[in-house]
Amino acid sequence: MITFVKNIEEMDIPACLAQLQTIKTPTTEMIQIFGKVGERLSTDSGILPLVNDINYVKAIFTNNGHNLNIDEREKALNYIANVEAQVQLLYEIKARIRTLFVALQQQLFGSNNHHITERMKIISQKIQSNTTDEKISLTTKMTNNFDVIIPNIRGCL
Repeated sequence: MITFVKNIEEMDIPACLAQLQTIKTPTTEMIQIFGKVGERLSTDSGILPLVNDINYVKAIFTNNGHNLNIDEREKALNYIANVEAQVQLLYEIKARIRTLFVALQQQLFGSNNHHITERMKIISQKIQSNTTDEKISLTTKMTNNFDVIIPNIRGCL
């Protein structure tokens, strides 16, 4: 369990998400370029970090790119490619988390601890789902009853 948490922390997911937010925020120049092909962007919008939206924006520049000069088209495609690369990195992180979680589940398989088994089922359903906007919330119980604590510690080991 400790190794799983360390591996997740090493992925530095908050920094990757912050990087995506920075990359997807368009400059004034990018807003003007997108305006030339009929797309309205603002500094609060940018490309949605979804594969469908990235493909949609690519298609716009393929179909309406004749309204741009070579430099503008190159800047727009570079902007799109940077967002796409960061999104791909996040998908790779998600795949690594799934792999690590499956390994953790296999280590805990057959655990006599009902609480851990139930938590693992809940987390597994969330990790294996393909929804992108769902947050995972888990609630734990605290106790000072050593008869409950000791079996749970053993279950984690």
